[in-house]
Amino acid sequence: MRRAFWALGASTRLDVKLSALVPLASSRSRAGAEEWTDLDVLAVEYIPIGGLATAVADCKTTRGAATERVFWLRGVADLFGARAAYLTRGGAVPAGTRQLAVQLDVCVMDDGDRAEFSKQGGEERLPTTGHFFEEATVRRWMDIISTEPQGTNALQRYRRALYWVFPKYRNLTQLPLYAREARSQLRATDRWAQAIVVDLSWLYLLSVLYAVDETTKFNLGQLGSALRQVTVGGEHEVRERDQLKVQIRRLVEHFEPEPGRRPAEPDLVPSFFEDLTDLVARASRRRQHATEALRVLEFTGVETILGRGSSWKESFPSYDAYAVKLASDTVRFLCRAAELDMRFLDIFDRTVEGERRPDKNVRALPGAPVEQTLDPGMRDAGNAALEAEDLALIVREGEEAAAVPSGPPLDAEQASLFGGGDGGTPGE
Repeated sequence: MRRAFWALGASTRLDVKLSALVPLASSRSRAGAEEWTDLDVLAVEYIPIGGLATAVADCKTTRGAATERVFWLRGVADLFGARAAYLTRGGAVPAGTRQLAVQLDVCVMDDGDRAEFSKQGGEERLPTTGHFFEEATVRRWMDIISTEPQGTNALQRYRRALYWVFPKYRNLTQLPLYAREARSQLRATDRWAQAIVVDLSWLYLLSVLYAVDETTKFNLGQLGSALRQVTVGGEHEVRERDQLKVQIRRLVEHFEPEPGRRPAEPDLVPSFFEDLTDLVARASRRRQHATEALRVLEFTGVETILGRGSSWKESFPSYDAYAVKLASDTVRFLCRAAELDMRFLDIFDRTVEGERRPDKNVRALPGAPVEQTLDPGMRDAGNAALEAEDLALIVREGEEAAAVPSGPPLDAEQASLFGGGDGGTPGE
């Protein structure tokens, strides 16, 4: 099904875990998290006039328990808000199972159905070279990227499972903060870390596209104020947090009468909010290229970095430069927001272009023998040209926004919502 989804233009994610945070006192693990279930394949596509669309697939070679899995898959699809659900089985599917699937809006496919589905997708949007769809490539990626060096346990738990069950707006803040906590273990000289950063960028771009949808509904012409509400969780959350700030301020004033010695008030949005606004603006302007940007990130992490295979440029000779640029912008944002080594960005850009050279300092995993990897050089001239184009758009949009009459000035209470802060720390 992954190949079929790619043939139809989607990006995918395999073996998606679903977990919940539970009270430590009642948890069976020290992490305070317990797994619900897992999903074989998640497909994601961004439709410029329709927003994010997802599909889920349960892929098994066995024929047993097909009817029960239809009920299960319907529940998983509802949890994801998926527009389509696919149940695939090897061999014939019982007629009763097909009837139930129709009632529950689930697509059931046997081997013949799946072959026809893949055939209808064609070959145009599939890589022309490499081993991206081979089981050994995928298994290697899953095995290596799941490695947990000391200090990355929380990040890995979040990346694998908690991301999918957190409120969507929370991931805009939480993902960079989880990455920041583990940054000492994310070394640009480890291919494992390179793949993790690219994978986190895929997840973050997915969250950015959610923000694009929400700001489009709310107030696209005033992106900054709209994104502020999306990031916090809505107007009711803004007001509740503002009331909390007032209570904290009163408490601080009580214990520290001297204004000059009081700590700065925390903001409602993270310290990287300005960079986030810029990234959401870029994704919004390039929304027709968003799905391809997700595909660039997925392919580069699986096939090129960990699979040691072909690059995106080699596998897609007529590739979309705007999609590559949006993927690169997402990696850049994450490096800045999480305070990661900026060489991750240079390595990603060179990886996509297929530019490599031996580097004596690079390892596949922490502590592993050194090996060849990519040249961590400067960004290519093509990316620089697209960056100039984006900056020109930002300047022009800023000039147009400045020409629009502004509303009434903010009062003191409203103005207190728009200060600076450090964004807090991720909590579980």
